[in-house]
Amino acid sequence: MSAIRRILYAVKEPDPRRDAGAAKAAALAKACGATLELFHAVSAPIFLPTEPATGASLADLKRDTLELHALRLRKLADAARHRGVEVDCFASWDYP
Repeated sequence: MSAIRRILYAVKEPDPRRDAGAAKAAALAKACGATLELFHAVSAPIFLPTEPATGASLADLKRDTLELHALRLRKLADAARHRGVEVDCFASWDYP
């Protein structure tokens, strides 16, 4: 039987204050000597008025939203790194 080398944890809502599952995944990765990959699929629909007041385009809104979710994932990853686990994190758009 081959050893576990990488663990993928799908993060539904990247909130470092409420995600106990990420801590459990980090503990499991540490116990197995594996790396941990945190992944979040952004699936929230973006509703735009016909003429956005801010002048932001759809691409700008999507980029900003993705950056926010990636920042939250990095906070979860930092907590796992403090426990001695090698962590990668990724956020990507999904079709809602």
